[in-house]
Amino acid sequence: MLHSAYPIRSWCYVALLFNDAIHQFKFMPFLILSGRLCPPGIEGTLFALFMSINNFGATMGSFMGAGLASILNISSGEKFDEAKNAGADLVGGEDLIEQIKGGFMDFDKLIASPDMMPKVLL
Repeated sequence: MLHSAYPIRSWCYVALLFNDAIHQFKFMPFLILSGRLCPPGIEGTLFALFMSINNFGATMGSFMGAGLASILNISSGEKFDEAKNAGADLVGGEDLIEQIKGGFMDFDKLIASPDMMPKVLL
């Protein structure tokens, strides 16, 4: 297990910052090219359209992630039953975390409830 002098929350903030910066740099050539190819005078409208589509995608991604979190779940206590009733294939708590640390990887996605996130991250 990897240990650091900095808390995991700090690493998450740094990763989020770099992720946003890299995303903006990847998006920039597309905006420049589309601005040069569009008719003169509508560059601002085109830019607003692209930003709207980008924001819509991010919002829908958040909603889809929340929906998946309610279906696939690592949880504890009463959340186990909720996850099973919602159709999760595999539900577990600390026992499942130990299996994963031991090499169990027979799943496509792993979603943790807020009460289990600190245990999953450490």
